[in-house]
Amino acid sequence: RVGDLGEPDIILSCCITNDSWTGEKVGDFKYANWTENDMWYFRPAMARLCSTIKQNYPMARIYFILNTELKPEHAESMRIICKHYGLPLIELKDIEKQHGHPSIKGHKAFAEQVIDFLKKDLKIDSKKEGKKNIRKDISMDTEQYERLIDYCRQQDRPISWVIRQALNNYLPV
Repeated sequence: RVGDLGEPDIILSCCITNDSWTGEKVGDFKYANWTENDMWYFRPAMARLCSTIKQNYPMARIYFILNTELKPEHAESMRIICKHYGLPLIELKDIEKQHGHPSIKGHKAFAEQVIDFLKKDLKIDSKKEGKKNIRKDISMDTEQYERLIDYCRQQDRPISWVIRQALNNYLPV
């Protein structure tokens, strides 16, 4: 499924809960040259997922969500792996659950915490929210476009960030 996400701006992934609850073996930290056998262990499988998402969606902002009530070795492994890949980790707190799953109150807290994190990380001012100018008819030659995409990948930033930087540098207020 990770290769079929289209062209997302943001990817949110909450994918450690079942691994922790079922007692998935953590294995060793391994960040390349994965084998089929490595995929039976949490750490190398999670590292491969992070690597694959970053490679497949270089323009997307990628966030992982860390649920509550997880085994410490799984939670700490997730922190280390996300840090290795430079991926933000949204660590949930005080999520009310029923039979291991968020209750209605828990779902609301989950959503609020994720939204609050994203607003801070993306520097969204709720007073200005929704006031964007969107144009899909901007064109440039192929070489310029490829240079722009390469730069965005190197910086791990979206095209809009590059444009904002250029505007701030060349057209100061």
